[in-house]
Amino acid sequence: MIPGRATAEATLKYAQAHRAANGHWRQDLGVTLSSVGMGTYLGKWDDATDAAVAQAARRVIAKGVNVLDSAINYRFQRAERSLGRALKDGIDAGEFSRDQVLLCTKGGYLSFEGQPPADPAAWFEGTFVDEGIATFDDLVDESHCMAPGYLRHEVDQSRKNLGVETIDVYYVHNPEGQLSSVGEK
Repeated sequence: MIPGRATAEATLKYAQAHRAANGHWRQDLGVTLSSVGMGTYLGKWDDATDAAVAQAARRVIAKGVNVLDSAINYRFQRAERSLGRALKDGIDAGEFSRDQVLLCTKGGYLSFEGQPPADPAAWFEGTFVDEGIATFDDLVDESHCMAPGYLRHEVDQSRKNLGVETIDVYYVHNPEGQLSSVGEK
């Protein structure tokens, strides 16, 4: 696991090393952030796309983008794993350090393993219900879960996928989608 997190000192040093247009660098969350980031939402769930996402992430970091965004359910966990590969390879190559990059991800949607299972209900039961992580009653629209145990599992799995000890920003992915089912509590 890659130790560390985005820090004020390292992100400022990163910004100073990457010339950019006025206004590109912003101070927020106690760190210096690029005005644009790289998201990882779309793409095929195959090895070629995994490699392309990892290569793109390393390239944008080299060019002055230090905000990376993903979600555990993007490309069935493959998006996070691609970013994890990019971080490891870039850090190992001395291109950047973990503390220069703000790493964001999300959880809440079901996050299949690499591809959709043949039987999603059986997969959910074996993966989460049988393990005491979540129940079928915790699901909304057969795709979203905000049960505390499920979200803890998602954070741990995202850290593993990304290969990092710390996620800088963690979002609950589209919690408003549950309002009609769970109400405002």
